[in-house]
Amino acid sequence: AAQPVRDGLLAAYYGETRRRPDINFIDTAGTPAGALAAYDKAVASGADFVVGPLGRDEVDAVYGRQQLQVPVLALNYSDVPNSEGNPLVQFGLSSNDEAELIVQRAVQLGYKRCMVIHSNDAWSTRTANYFGELWAENKGETPATVVFTDDRSFSNNIKKGLQIQLSQQRARALANVSGEQLEFTPRRREDIAFVFIPVNARLARSIKPLLAFHFAEALPVMATSRIYTGKPNPRRDNDLNDIQFTDTPWVLETNNAQYTAINHYVEQGGVASKNLYALGIDAYQMAPRLPQLANSRYARFFGHTGTLQLNSDNKVMRKPQWAVFTNGYARPQASDNSSGKEASNDSKQGAEKSARR
Repeated sequence: AAQPVRDGLLAAYYGETRRRPDINFIDTAGTPAGALAAYDKAVASGADFVVGPLGRDEVDAVYGRQQLQVPVLALNYSDVPNSEGNPLVQFGLSSNDEAELIVQRAVQLGYKRCMVIHSNDAWSTRTANYFGELWAENKGETPATVVFTDDRSFSNNIKKGLQIQLSQQRARALANVSGEQLEFTPRRREDIAFVFIPVNARLARSIKPLLAFHFAEALPVMATSRIYTGKPNPRRDNDLNDIQFTDTPWVLETNNAQYTAINHYVEQGGVASKNLYALGIDAYQMAPRLPQLANSRYARFFGHTGTLQLNSDNKVMRKPQWAVFTNGYARPQASDNSSGKEASNDSKQGAEKSARR
């Protein structure tokens, strides 16, 4: 993971028009102890700003330091409680940002109840749980949940979640009472307003057709960026049509010079990565704007990973972009994310300075 982040940062560095700072890379060896040693080495060498580390355990180690002599832009989020005055800013590609945006949209659309369909792997479960917590905070109840452990359990578990079997039981009971064979079409539960599926593209390609098979074709479906591989594949992604999802402007708005250059680099043998190059670019370009972001809660940085703001806990809050699958293609939807454009204040235009690309 480190190489595409580094290469994205270098792409931004060499594309810089202002006077470039001196830059040095120090290996953390992927360990908490290595991260602390790398930070100390950076400070000893005279660095006035540190970008990284990347691993969560490494970020925890650096963040746990009582005194940090040089400011840090960490490329992940820490579980260590924030200490006042800690000059470490946390920035990453957390699915929590996407879950928050999805809940926000669902609430704005007036949806009352939702169903979450997820696998039992760690990421899917963690994202589903976080989404459920946010939904409960907003709606006062936990979502209906369908969990599957393997491909064979897909259909039956979705059928149970939609309560198709209850409809079938009612039909059998009615047939027993009447003594006649009835023509009958099963019905799903009617209280679900939309479905959230925190799963990857392969699993989603099975879930969407199964929802249609179990009489839930009309239910809106929302997902995170894991649903899109980052490369157009209309033949396979036709099964994802009408699913709304969140992702980075980097993969949704590819008509920019940096994306073209990185894509060419990958084709020539560079490490393939969907969004880590964008993380490196944004880290480099956002770093000198952090004081502006810290000084105004209205300031925003329009990056390749989304619209970025800094909260009071020194965490970069990322607002991804909305997209929808149409005819097998991921199409961006209207959004205020616009990489390469000047940031502006929505509420106090001209009253406060905003971060710029």
